[in-house]
Amino acid sequence: MTPAEKLNAALRDRGWSDRELAWVLNVPVVTAQSLVREPRLTPTLTLRLEAALELPAGDWYAAAGVPVPDLWLLQDQMAGELAAIRRRRHRFDPGRPDEGPARPGRATFRADNQTPCL
Repeated sequence: MTPAEKLNAALRDRGWSDRELAWVLNVPVVTAQSLVREPRLTPTLTLRLEAALELPAGDWYAAAGVPVPDLWLLQDQMAGELAAIRRRRHRFDPGRPDEGPARPGRATFRADNQTPCL
């Protein structure tokens, strides 16, 4: 399974669109659409996808057939950003108590339809 197939399967399993992925990752929609078509794996991206989709960063490298770099220091440096991604992911958790709209990302894009609002 390629990284693109893995990402598409993860989104399908969660019922997420590329727009919702953009909201969770806090990136423009066009960036998320590009990721869905062909993810270019970087240490930062794999850690962000791990936080968003609960799939280990090493799995993304395995899917690409490349060795896993040491991510420990980068993960520590990105701790705040990764925590924010996890919080946004939890807003889509179908098992959570009803605390408002089930899918906040669907109506939270700026007028340019590319930039998510938080």
